[in-house]
Amino acid sequence: GECHIIPNAAVIVLSLLYGGGDFSRSINICNMCGWDTDCNVANVGTIMGVRNGLDGIDDSWRKPINDFLCCSSVIGTLNILDIPWCASYIASFGYKIANADIPAKWRPILTG
Repeated sequence: GECHIIPNAAVIVLSLLYGGGDFSRSINICNMCGWDTDCNVANVGTIMGVRNGLDGIDDSWRKPINDFLCCSSVIGTLNILDIPWCASYIASFGYKIANADIPAKWRPILTG
């Protein structure tokens, strides 16, 4: 079948360029393009989130979900989480893989 890689990439690039570095504007532009709005908007949101950090995401996007994260996992305790815990869990693996010490200011968060 046909694959939407090229139009999806174009929509993502268009959104990033015309969004002007603004998280809300970028994901709204992407959504208004109307092409694979689920994955494209998620990709743009991820890129903008990494680019701008948490302070660059308006509370109107975060408050309704209250940092709630629902996953599908074989490990039942990892199905209903919050985003900060999940981010720190993943970050702890990065430190382990890099064989690096967790910075002191992050130890209470990453070691739980």
